[in-house]
Amino acid sequence: MIRKQQEQCLNLAQMQMIINSRIYWRLRAVWLRAMMGSLYLHLETAEHVFAYMMNAAHNLTEIMAPFFGREVSEQFNQLLTQNSILLRELIEAQLSNDSEEISRIVNSLYQNNRERAALLNSINPFWNEVQWRNLMDTNLYFTLQQANALASGDYNNSVFLFDRLMAQADLMGDYFAYGLYSYITVL
Repeated sequence: MIRKQQEQCLNLAQMQMIINSRIYWRLRAVWLRAMMGSLYLHLETAEHVFAYMMNAAHNLTEIMAPFFGREVSEQFNQLLTQNSILLRELIEAQLSNDSEEISRIVNSLYQNNRERAALLNSINPFWNEVQWRNLMDTNLYFTLQQANALASGDYNNSVFLFDRLMAQADLMGDYFAYGLYSYITVL
């Protein structure tokens, strides 16, 4: 006897949300790179670029709200906001050569990764906390390496590291999108 596999269908709005959630992670890498360049090169665009990075994070949490609720999406938005602010403060501490502050911020960034990973794990059974932590920590590692390369004027290496960050952003976007797709179609 042949069983017909039941198909799970998405409506257009759900499909667009999944696509946009994947795009977010790439946008974040691009806006972060632009913010770093603005700060390290002392351009007047840093605050403007930072606002775009914050807006992209807000857009991701708006995608999450219909599936996980407004409270959870706001909690995730707060964690993304904290992460973005910490990254900006890290660059400012590097520019000031404040190694104690750099160390404090790096520890805070890793703690923020743990909190974001735990939250994502708690709201979706298709997102694993350890997997999220590994993805976020790897992303942070390349971000820190890129910041160091830019701070030291090693622009060739910073381009290589940006390419690695973009690949890492794709992995994060794929994992987020797959988890969202599974949440919508299986549950």
